[in-house]
Amino acid sequence: MATATSHPRLSDPPPPAAAATAGSVPPALQAELCPADVPLALLPVRLETRFFTVSGGMELRIRVYPDKIHLDSHEIELTPAERRGGVHFWEHCWRAGGIADDEARVWRQLAERYGAPRAGWIARVLRPANPGDRPTGPVPPDVALSPPPVFSSVAMAPAGNDAAWRSPSLARLLPDRWIAVAYNGGVASLTATGRDILLPLAVGPDPRADAPPSRAGDDELAIDAGMRWMVDFDEAEARGMALRMMLTPTQVAVGIETLLVFGVRNTLPAEGARQFGQLLDAHHYTDGLEFLRFGAPSNNTAELRSAYSSADPGEARSYASEIAQPATPPLSGRTPARWRLRSACRRRQHPTCWAGW
Repeated sequence: MATATSHPRLSDPPPPAAAATAGSVPPALQAELCPADVPLALLPVRLETRFFTVSGGMELRIRVYPDKIHLDSHEIELTPAERRGGVHFWEHCWRAGGIADDEARVWRQLAERYGAPRAGWIARVLRPANPGDRPTGPVPPDVALSPPPVFSSVAMAPAGNDAAWRSPSLARLLPDRWIAVAYNGGVASLTATGRDILLPLAVGPDPRADAPPSRAGDDELAIDAGMRWMVDFDEAEARGMALRMMLTPTQVAVGIETLLVFGVRNTLPAEGARQFGQLLDAHHYTDGLEFLRFGAPSNNTAELRSAYSSADPGEARSYASEIAQPATPPLSGRTPARWRLRSACRRRQHPTCWAGW
């Protein structure tokens, strides 16, 4: 699902002639990862590398960390307070009778209480199931809505657990396993394949952990077992998130110019689309999701400002995107995120393989 490159060096870059003797393509790179007519969704990861002297040569240890796009901290279930807030929002929207200023005012109340992304999720899952009955004109507070909005059953948080944070952040859409390839002069000279990645993979503390976090020493962080792979190489290797690459003395002398780590996970078309849609939805309703225009600057420089801005006076922008826009057509049960993805990727309706680098 993601791939990354780094440039570890043991010495100065070798002459081109030395790198050219690396040999033919390793067998690990001759296997088909997925059909050639299937598009790959490449999501980034971060690499950390370190050399160790071991018996028989030098060992390169590689650690792989999911990038932010992989992380899912979305709480699908609503708390009782969130459900009450969502019902209150939609009832007042119906009373507004299509007057945008009144709708925006009640949206602002919901967004200021829960944050715009979470408020968007609350409003989405509680959107009335009978939109055709919505009043076309204002309804006074002392007049009952007839018929009233009908709210479908929604997933609710366990009784007594009203906390906003109820589960650990997880890494989604990781490949089956990682493959590392070392290059010299454009030629693959070394490969290593990691163990199968064990999912789910926690990337943050678990608020549900019963036992107190373990502490191995005063110089180590107190973390729970689910995220120990992030600080323990052996645990990371066991979970498929770390690899070892052995170098012979000759390879040490030649050095490594480029290190590429990638992986692919094969999924059925509909399942792949569903998982990717869920991940996009998770970002949409937590830290935000947006497709930038082509050529939009992504960083602030002396010449240009990035296209991103968190400013939203009066929650006007979030109201326009979450409430004022018409609901996405319910095509074959696709979520809005999956429908937008399908519109942007016209070559194929569903991706079937996830690649990482």
